[in-house]
Amino acid sequence: MNVTVHQRYMLVAFGLACVALIHFLGPVLTPFAVSMVLAYLWDPLTDWLENRGLSRTMAVVCVFLLLFGMLITALLIVIPALTGQIKTIIQLLPQWEAWFEGNVLPQLSHYLGVDIDPALFDFAELSKRLAGQWQQAGGVLASLSVSVSRSSLVLIEFLVNLFLRPVVTFYLLRDWDNTMENLRTMLPRNVESVAVSLLKECDEVLGAFFKGQLLVM
Repeated sequence: MNVTVHQRYMLVAFGLACVALIHFLGPVLTPFAVSMVLAYLWDPLTDWLENRGLSRTMAVVCVFLLLFGMLITALLIVIPALTGQIKTIIQLLPQWEAWFEGNVLPQLSHYLGVDIDPALFDFAELSKRLAGQWQQAGGVLASLSVSVSRSSLVLIEFLVNLFLRPVVTFYLLRDWDNTMENLRTMLPRNVESVAVSLLKECDEVLGAFFKGQLLVM
């Protein structure tokens, strides 16, 4: 790849301009950056639906319906169920302590040949700490919601971002392939092949990383 002196100056100027924009317009650009990441993540599924005969717009609509369905499911099913399970765990800790001291500790003492102090496994203290942390977390969330509701500017910013990010994500996802193609055509011919190759490698690495994270989750 032969980069001319003029192109090097242009790359440096472009990099400095990007740094300046991020520094001075960071809060304004954040919703667009988040939308770009979301569009990048959901573009493969959109392409898959498009290859199955749907139009690009209908494919994006289906992806958004899937996303909203997952969000509503999490809010209505997963979070309440998780909350109930955490409370149940806290309530069952004393029973687990009695079972542990009556069944597990004698076996450990027998196999290790030493007397194990039950105080080393204080489930009661653990239960108190978990209950305290749980109540504290609920208090923090309640105070945070009250402070957000009282601050009109914060509330307005939250509502604007809540509306802006899905809209920007929708249009970025709908025009993602065209945007990438237009950016490719803007590259100088002497660097296009190398730049596209490097970007494809980055895309494969990021795709493998996100797939691994989803499998771990």
